[in-house]
Amino acid sequence: VAFSFSLATLPYIMTTELFPQEVRAVGSSMAWVVNWAANCAVSQSFPVMQELLAMQTGSDDRAAAIIFGAFLTCTLVALIFVLLLFPETTGVRLERPSECGGAQNALEALEGRQFESTDGAKAAKAAAS
Repeated sequence: VAFSFSLATLPYIMTTELFPQEVRAVGSSMAWVVNWAANCAVSQSFPVMQELLAMQTGSDDRAAAIIFGAFLTCTLVALIFVLLLFPETTGVRLERPSECGGAQNALEALEGRQFESTDGAKAAKAAAS
């Protein structure tokens, strides 16, 4: 339950805020597919891991505790990653993710081109007129 109120919503919030408008739909869709695949992998691997650990430890409860401890560690690492590396987007318009150092810069590097902001496109059109 605590995960549902904390990191579970992060992929849905961050992807819509960090991807520039030109690739937001594709980027968000890909991020959500990866998120659901990871959720499926965790859900499907838990019973297998519990069974294997129960045979080694001799206790289902101890096996579950070890697995939840591993998941807790992953969650804490993710929390530290988010706190240290994700930019603050409060007050930044969705069309300007580069103002907060967001994913636009990474996408520019990957694609080798510059994304024009909505304001930049309007200014270029106005200057050309």
